[in-house]
Amino acid sequence: MKILIVPMFARAATSGPWSRALAIGSAFQESGHEVLMGVAPDGNCHPPEGMNTFHIPDPSPMGLPDFVSTRILPAVNKLGLLGKIQVKSFENVLRFSGALDYQYICRSVRSIREAIRAFSPDAVYSEVNISAILAAKLEGVPAFGSSSYTTRAEYASAPQYASGVRRFVREFSLPQIDSSLELFNWLEQKFIPSSPSLEPIDDTKVVYCGFLKKPAQFDEQDKNLILAYMGSGSVSPHKFEKMLAEAFADSKYKIIAAGANAEKQVDNITFVKRADFSKLLPRAKIFINHGGQNSIMDAISYCVPPIVFPGKAFERRFNAQSIEQAGAGINLSTAGISADSLREALSAVESDETYRDKARSLRAEMINLGGTDTIIRTISDVLA
Repeated sequence: MKILIVPMFARAATSGPWSRALAIGSAFQESGHEVLMGVAPDGNCHPPEGMNTFHIPDPSPMGLPDFVSTRILPAVNKLGLLGKIQVKSFENVLRFSGALDYQYICRSVRSIREAIRAFSPDAVYSEVNISAILAAKLEGVPAFGSSSYTTRAEYASAPQYASGVRRFVREFSLPQIDSSLELFNWLEQKFIPSSPSLEPIDDTKVVYCGFLKKPAQFDEQDKNLILAYMGSGSVSPHKFEKMLAEAFADSKYKIIAAGANAEKQVDNITFVKRADFSKLLPRAKIFINHGGQNSIMDAISYCVPPIVFPGKAFERRFNAQSIEQAGAGINLSTAGISADSLREALSAVESDETYRDKARSLRAEMINLGGTDTIIRTISDVLA
C-alpha cells in the first residue's frame, strides 16, 4: 500500500500534529508500506533520515504577510498573550494558523495534488490538515485522518472564518459546507488517538486507536521527580517559572521544567528547552502540563496523574475536564494555576493512590485499542 500523509502546519511551536503524523508514517513504513510525508518550513517538521517527503508551503498566522507575522508571533508567545485569547473551537485554531486563508488553501492544495499525481497513493492521511482532504477529494483518492471530540463541528465551530474554504469548494464544484470542520466528515474513517472513556463519540466512522506508540514497561517504585511543561498559550514562561520556584523550591522532589526560554538551574528546579519525556515520566510523581493531547497521552502511558491548567484553549479545557471526570488527574481550570494550587494538587496525589489507579486503567484500555496497528488494518480493510 502507498500512503501520502500530511500533518497540520503552524508557525507556532507545536509538536502535536507532526509527532502524531510521524508515528503513523513510521508504523506504515515498518509494516512494509510505502510512505510519502508532507513537510513545511514551519519549524515543527523534522523528518528522519530515509523518509520520503515532499514540500508544502507553511501558512502565515491569520493570512498576514510574512514580514508581519515573523515579527509578531515571537513577541506574542514570549509575552504570554496567547493565554489571554479565548479559543472557542478548532476553527479558531485553523484561522489563527492561517490554514483558512483562501490564497494559502490554493497554494497548499496545489502542492498536495501535484504530490498525489507524482506518487499515485492508494490513500491520503490527514493529520487534521484540511488542504489534504480537499486535494484528495479533487484527485479522487480515498482520504482517512485523525480526529477528536473537539474537532467536530457539532462540538464547536466558527463558520464566520470559513469564507475562504467555502469559496474554494464552490469554485471546484465540491459539496457545499458551512463550517470548515465539516470537511472531516469527508474522511472514510476518522481515527481518535484516545479512548471512549475520555472522548465518547457516537459516529460510525470513528475508530478509537489509543496510544499511537505502545508504552514501554517501566518501574513505578522510584517517584522522585515533578515534571512540568506548559507548551504555549496557557501561561507566560516567566510567570510559570516564578510559580514553580515558589511552589517547590523546598520540595523533596527534583523538578524539571521543559519548554523554558533558557536553560538554567534554580535550587532544585532545572529549566530546559527540550526534554525526553520517555526517560523522565517513569520517575515522575505528577506531570504539570497545559492539557495538550500529547501531554495527556504521555502522562497516562506512564500512569502519572496529570495536573492540568489548560488556559482558555477549548481543546485543552475539554482534555482537562475529561481527565478529571475519569479520576486520573486534577483540573486547575477553576482554581487557577498558582503556587498554592500546585502544592495542593501534589498533596492530593500523594495522599490518594486512586489517581494513579485510574491512570493505570486508562493505560490498559488504550493499549487494548491497538494503536497504529488498528489504523493500518482498518485502512487496508477499507481499500481491499
